Amino acid sequence: RKLFYKALKSSLVKGAVCIMILDIDKFKRINDTYGHQEGDRVIKSIVDIVNKSIRDSDIFARIGGEEFGILIKCKDKAEVMFVAERIRKNVETETAVPNIYGLKEKMTISIGVYCSKSDDYSADKVVSYADAALYEAKNSGRNKVVYYNS
Repeated sequence: RKLFYKALKSSLVKGAVCIMILDIDKFKRINDTYGHQEGDRVIKSIVDIVNKSIRDSDIFARIGGEEFGILIKCKDKAEVMFVAERIRKNVETETAVPNIYGLKEKMTISIGVYCSKSDDYSADKVVSYADAALYEAKNSGRNKVVYYNS
């Protein structure tokens, strides 16, 4: 979490940056149904899938519970949305049962995306925009990518 915010603040000083906030859909139900060991397996699996879906230069961090942040260098909204959709689809596809991770259920994620503007200097503000888009994705059916439009 500290690394993510430090990198985000540094990137905002240098110029525009794109971030994604992603959340594992219905994660609490997994823990309640199968126990925390299965929950841990889900988190590790999704981390592996996301890491394989982004570049080494992108910053991926757990920022709380089942919520993660990705700091990504992109040219524009179209590029970051393409990457976010690839991540979402990879999680859905690679966790389908049976899967190499031994998960009991197919998992999905919701992703909120925001690309900062030249006057965005606050890391908290930028994260809050991506977070608002994430909640829109969750509230409109989950397993989707939503871009924050201010």
